[in-house]
Amino acid sequence: MINKIKFLLMLISFTSVSQNFEGEIIYSNSYTSNTAQIKDDQWRFMLGTIQKYFIKDGSYKSETNGKLLLWQLYDNKENKLYNKMSNSDIVYWNNGSVQGDEILDVKVNKNVEEILGYRCDEIIFTCKSGIQKYYYNSGQLLVDPPLPEVFHITSCANVSDFAQFF
Repeated sequence: MINKIKFLLMLISFTSVSQNFEGEIIYSNSYTSNTAQIKDDQWRFMLGTIQKYFIKDGSYKSETNGKLLLWQLYDNKENKLYNKMSNSDIVYWNNGSVQGDEILDVKVNKNVEEILGYRCDEIIFTCKSGIQKYYYNSGQLLVDPPLPEVFHITSCANVSDFAQFF
């Protein structure tokens, strides 16, 4: 879910021009397991049911009530993504300028979901690591466009290659 939110905000930034969003978003997350080995309540326990997302000046912080990933912080000035896991006292970080997963194919489905009262499109990325689905609204929720362009960890920098879909 965290990746979906990050990507949603980044997609929005590439497709529209308007006032940039700054503030706090609180998500209520639910999970439906697609594997018999992990039950729905195990996903809820690990990933949490509440996520608080704070964004300002291209940086963000995400906190969850899950027992696996406690918080995540992206500092756009350093272009680093910091992660705090519950099973370690160490804060891990990724360099945002290093290319992550590779996008092999993209499919866009228009107007497929309503999230918090906003009609959203769906984009499906087929990547080397698997299939990733994201939902976005390019008309109303915006972040500062130049800031995410240097963030490569989740292949979001490749989004501009697919701009014709939006």
